Parts: sequence; C-alpha cells; structure tokens
Amino acid sequence: MIKQCFILCGGYGSRLKKITSRTPKPLLKYFGKEFLTYLIENLSNQGVTEINLLTYFKNKIFKKYKKKIEKKFLNLKINIINEKTKSGTGGALIKSYPYQKKLFFLINGDTYFDINLRDFEKKSKSKNILTSIATVEVENKKKNNSFKIKNDILQKIYKTQKNKIKKSGGIYIVNKDIFKKYINQKKLPHLDFDKDIIYNQINSNKIKAITFKANFLDIGESIKIFETSKKKLYTILQKPCCFLDRDGVINFDKGYTHKIKDFIFRPYVKEAIKYLNDKRCYVAIVTNQSGIARGYFDEIKLNKLHNFMSRKFYNYGAYIDKIYYSPFHKNGIINKYKKNSKFRKPNIGMLELCYKELKFKKKGSFLIGDKSTDLEAAKKFNINGYLVKENIFKQIKKII
Repeated sequence: MIKQCFILCGGYGSRLKKITSRTPKPLLKYFGKEFLTYLIENLSNQGVTEINLLTYFKNKIFKKYKKKIEKKFLNLKINIINEKTKSGTGGALIKSYPYQKKLFFLINGDTYFDINLRDFEKKSKSKNILTSIATVEVENKKKNNSFKIKNDILQKIYKTQKNKIKKSGGIYIVNKDIFKKYINQKKLPHLDFDKDIIYNQINSNKIKAITFKANFLDIGESIKIFETSKKKLYTILQKPCCFLDRDGVINFDKGYTHKIKDFIFRPYVKEAIKYLNDKRCYVAIVTNQSGIARGYFDEIKLNKLHNFMSRKFYNYGAYIDKIYYSPFHKNGIINKYKKNSKFRKPNIGMLELCYKELKFKKKGSFLIGDKSTDLEAAKKFNINGYLVKENIFKQIKKII
C-alpha cells in the first residue's frame, strides 16, 4: 500500500501573471482554504500518511503554511523539500531521491483530479512499470492539436477515440528506479518529468496510462480558466455522503467487537464501498462504541482495528473518507466517557462533524444502519435512512 506522496509546488505560476506574483498557485485560497489544503485532505482521506512538498518559488510562504496545516493533520507527516536552484519538475524529483519510498504518488500542486487513488494503485500493479499516469479524456479542440507527438509526448500510449484526446490528470504512481541513471550525474540539467524522463521510457513498455472518467481541474492553465475554477472546484467537492454504521453493517456484530480476529466483513461490503467511491460519493462510518466507556477496550485498540479495516478496503481498491466513533455512555465505568453525549446516536453529533469537515451535499446523502437509533439519527439530520439488507451492494446501487 502506497502511503507516500510528493506534490509539485515549485512553479512560478507565470500563466496567471499578477495573481501569482505574491502567492504560489497551490496556496491561492478557495472558500477560505488554500487549494493545496484540498489536495492534502483528499490524500489523507485515502490513506496517505506522508506528504512531501517540492518547492522553489516563495519557499518561505510554504514554511509558514506547513506550521499551520500540521495542527490540522496531526497524524500526517508533512515535509518541505526546497530547491536552491531551479531544475524543472524532473530535476526536483531527482534531487528528492533520498526521501523517496520504492513507490509513491506524485501529483501537481495546481490540479485536482477526483479519482479513487486506491483503485488507481490496484490497476497499476506490475513488476515492470516505472510510472503509471492517471489520464482524463477531453474533447479535441482545433486549437489543442495534441495528436502530434511533439505537443503530447504520451500520445503513443493513449488509446484515443475520434474527436477525443487523453491527457495527464496530474496524478502519477512512480517507481523511484526511473531516476537511477540520473542520480550520480555531477551536473544535473534542467529536466521536465513528462517531456524528458517519461518520454525516454515510452518505447520500453514501462509506462502505463489508465483513464478515469472523473472531474478534472487545472487552476493554472490560463487566466480565463482560473476565473471559473472556484465554481468548478465547488462542483467537484459537493458530493453526497453515504453514512454507514459499523457493527452489523460493515462487519458481523459479535457484541463490542474490538479484536482483529473477531472482525469479519459482511458479504459484498467491499464491492459496495468501491461502488460508492467510483460514483463520486463520500463514505463515512458513524459508530457507537460504548465498549470504551464500559471498560471493555480502549481507543488505541479501536484505532488499530479501524486501521486493519481500512487496509482491507485499500487492498480491494476502495476507501472510507472518514471514520467517526462515539466512546460515550451514561452508564459507563470510565469517568472520561461516562456521560450523555451529542455524538452518540440517535443524536447527530458525528454527522454534523462530518458535514463541517467534508462540506458534502445533503441532497442525495443517506445513512444505512441496523438499528432504530440509526434511522432516528438519519431523520434528525434530515437525510434518508435505511436498515441494512443482506446484499448491501445491491441495496446501495438501488438507492443511488
């Protein structure tokens, strides 16, 4: 499972002229948050635990940003790798070679491609592949003559249809071995990752392109596109949310399940989660875990179980955006958790917190549980609620 990501943040943003004269493109604000924050949130939700920002232009601003963002993502390691001399996207990656894991995600700091990274990872698996590219299919306008190899150096590996072209969506899975021949060079030339490094490997069958039908946004393509980018980003982020109870919905309910050996997935759950991911729907688990208040287990054991559960989803090519649990109960024996809480269903504290964090679209959102308290919570939150059926995959397909 790939847990590391590098984000290219070193460009001047010259196509946006005065807009980026003081602020690098990735740090331009959308709805009160930096564009880069939306990228980091998405990466974190999909299981990335280490992010490396490759910077050059206005590096000091990124240092201030890092201090601020680390407070929000406490379980995420964020590093800044700054170039002292500009050497292109390829050069920046070669210089960061000592920090790279064998495989890592690479994304542009000024593009948002709303894809399932774990599905991308699963489809990319091959011993011989050095780089996989997530591509997006767009209309072939006359001005964009991308069928010419000079303008689109990856066209050889793209399968195109009439009046369509496929271009990079700014997300890659990279094997660090692609940089091996460059790392011992005394003087590193200016290198573009696409044009100079990937292009040299096109005929080696070591580059793979995988097309996704998903929303794509490049905020730095032109002034005209930037002016409409806020509306498009809002459209991308405004997805409905599927809330799922855990015990009895995700896994068989054996009573206060907290041990990995007792955690058994219900049939068709993994297929259902991947279907939700692919259909542009946030997925959040909201579960009462009063076993903590009752002293049966602690939060550390619960989080270990949830990490195990998440890995199983990742391996299937699926992911859960958020996991919320309520450790409280008024009859508990642990004083810290012995109380009535707005976070315990049928109260809606967990759902409200999710809304605050994801800003999802309420229309089309729904909750699936196995108890009347789940349905009551859904009603209080003003979304549809359903009791889980034996085949949750078919159930969700019907709901959507």
